Amino acid sequence: LRHPVGAHHNPLIETFELVHMLLFMLIFVLLAQAAAVSYVAQKIRQRWLRYERTRAFGPNQDSMESQFVAAGYLERHPPELESRAAMELKFRRPFTYGRSILERVKLRHQPYQKLLMWRAIRHEFLFPSNRPAGTEARTVPDPALFSFESYLRGRLSKTVLSLIDVDAGTWVVSLALVTFLIYARRAMPFIQIEVLQCTFAWILAVAGLALTVLLEEDTYELTPQLPKDARRILKFFSGTSFQMLRRSKLPGNQAGSMLGRRFRPKIGEVESEPTVSLTQPVAFRAGQGRRGFPSSTTYKRLFRTLAFFQAISSSALIIAHFSHPPVGRAGLLFHCLAWVEWPVMLFWIVPVLIRRLTIRNSIEAEKDAALIRTVSLQSKESLLRDFRRLVRLIGFERSASLNKEGWTQLSSEDSWTQRQAKRA
Repeated sequence: LRHPVGAHHNPLIETFELVHMLLFMLIFVLLAQAAAVSYVAQKIRQRWLRYERTRAFGPNQDSMESQFVAAGYLERHPPELESRAAMELKFRRPFTYGRSILERVKLRHQPYQKLLMWRAIRHEFLFPSNRPAGTEARTVPDPALFSFESYLRGRLSKTVLSLIDVDAGTWVVSLALVTFLIYARRAMPFIQIEVLQCTFAWILAVAGLALTVLLEEDTYELTPQLPKDARRILKFFSGTSFQMLRRSKLPGNQAGSMLGRRFRPKIGEVESEPTVSLTQPVAFRAGQGRRGFPSSTTYKRLFRTLAFFQAISSSALIIAHFSHPPVGRAGLLFHCLAWVEWPVMLFWIVPVLIRRLTIRNSIEAEKDAALIRTVSLQSKESLLRDFRRLVRLIGFERSASLNKEGWTQLSSEDSWTQRQAKRA
């Protein structure tokens, strides 16, 4: 309004206005990404909690046994029997993580593969195998009272924070990249801006996928190898879920219950065999050293840079839409394709990166000793609270018996039957 009609515009002022808009939109997109990552992190914590509490044997669909049967590694014979003691698990095909990179990438999308790798890493964390000289692993004080999920939850917050905390180096690299893209656009004016934005967005997606595969291969070398017979895997993991290990600390527990024999069908010749131990991870086998994988610091820097570039790409799409809307069907198509990449990156690629990076930064030489002590103390406090509740319940029952409440008198019609107690 200060300039008269027909006056020339000042390009410098317009440039500053555009930069202000871009910075504002960049902050807005970063906040939106932080909210999305927070939602993803919550889903990851729920998945890890489910993994830690999954039983080896059992008819429910979440048990390892049912997942092996659904994947075709085992067969229930006969399948229609309701009695678990009369049922037998028969071997169908050998289990493997995958013999090649392509096979492992394909198999890792299977839920049972994620579960078994997580439980194998957890077991190696709680009960470390022998290491070569100079690579001794930190041990957990009391594995039966340690929640690996709680430990990873504490490490997960640091991984998420690394996405939000953008350092000066990331800003410099981003500025250099944006300068190069602007120069490329001016040097090739025949290329539509929508094509350039779409290409840049999907290059980020491909880079994220490549980083995912690299992290998965790195984690694979730190994962103990499981037996090929799924029945031996079930026998090995029987009684190792968090609730079963914790129950072993309770007075009067039964060894048969700890091993899950109440839910276990017949497993053939494996029943009489001694329980196998997990094969040492590839990274610690004699004569096989670690391949040249990046360090954890490098992983974090790459992840942070990738997330910041994603925010820049989304901010540029918003600014371009308001300043120069796409023209024609081709421009609209490339503009929409560039937008499709954003949810693909946030809700498909980023969750895998967060899971793998958190586990990679939490095991072996990078175990957090202080966090291990904190989680161990929290588990012991939780067990003491449970004991206190039990004592209070016994006290309530004793007081009710002294007052001759109906439900405490065995001869009374108001007393609970065993079926009523189970339903309650």
